[in-house]
Amino acid sequence: MKPSILVVDDDPVMGTLIKETLKDYTVTTRATGEEGVEAFRSDHYDLLICDLILPGIGGLDVIRLARAHNPQARVIVISAMGSAEHLLATLRESVVDFLVKPFSIDELRGSVANLLSIEQAIEVVSATPKWVELKVPASFQIAASLEGFFNNLETGMDETTRRSVIIAFRELLNNAIEHGAKANPRRIIGVSYIRLQRAVIYRIQDPGSGFDPEAIPHAAVSYPDDPMKHLEVRQEKGMRAGGYGLLWTQNLVDEVVFNQKRNKVIFIKYLDSQDKPPAGE
Repeated sequence: MKPSILVVDDDPVMGTLIKETLKDYTVTTRATGEEGVEAFRSDHYDLLICDLILPGIGGLDVIRLARAHNPQARVIVISAMGSAEHLLATLRESVVDFLVKPFSIDELRGSVANLLSIEQAIEVVSATPKWVELKVPASFQIAASLEGFFNNLETGMDETTRRSVIIAFRELLNNAIEHGAKANPRRIIGVSYIRLQRAVIYRIQDPGSGFDPEAIPHAAVSYPDDPMKHLEVRQEKGMRAGGYGLLWTQNLVDEVVFNQKRNKVIFIKYLDSQDKPPAGE
């Protein structure tokens, strides 16, 4: 049986586009918030795709009422307004899948497929402009959603700095999922984001026992003179392609700090070159 999706958007062109894009699913469209809530309550839907600005009640109210009917409802927000305020508002409703219009067909398909494959949702501990703290299942699908969310949240940065931060976050989070949590979505990873005036800080905590930095032959950082050597080890062990996380992160951000067990990591990217510590510190 095809997964069923309810789309609530007052733009008929957008509704038609989504329906055609997601033709492998059973898609129902509604144009107002009230119609969307009535449809969600009267039938079963595996996923709700909702605009924020709607005739009648707004998108956030639609999401709250849908969740009141089904606390486990899976939601994707689509909006032309990708501001930090709107992103954080949706996060407070435990929604991290936020697509900014105009989005690509591939982005929509990827978000839908990822969200439908997730067994459990994130837990939001804090969602303020300066401090975001989450508890997330160790899922690569959720990691992809978080990457998109934080990429949209990182406003006020030049593109190079933003991409450096997001790549570093992605690599360290994927490491935590694969190695710390053994890709078990029932295990939980802590993710924190702190935005200071002149720096951005990410903290990732996995439930594993940590690692010995001298005993990671599957990582590129272990072969500074031949960063491709680790791929042979990964192939022998049947591991996914990758292993560049630590090496990339060290080159993309300004400071990387592990705890003693090395199952918690903090990285810092300074937004003003004058704030960077002197070399060697």
